[in-house]
Amino acid sequence: MVLEEENITEETLLSAIRELYKHRESYADAMKKNNTIDSITRITNLFEELTSS
Repeated sequence: MVLEEENITEETLLSAIRELYKHRESYADAMKKNNTIDSITRITNLFEELTSS
């Protein structure tokens, strides 16, 4: 969900928050199922591999 800064009003912000809260469990489930490694860990591992060679 993206809210453009120039279009944000009290009503649109509140509506977006309510929508996110309503679907919070599905967002949490999707994040749990995402098996990708976080970028900081990946970059750190790449540096370690390169420096140990």
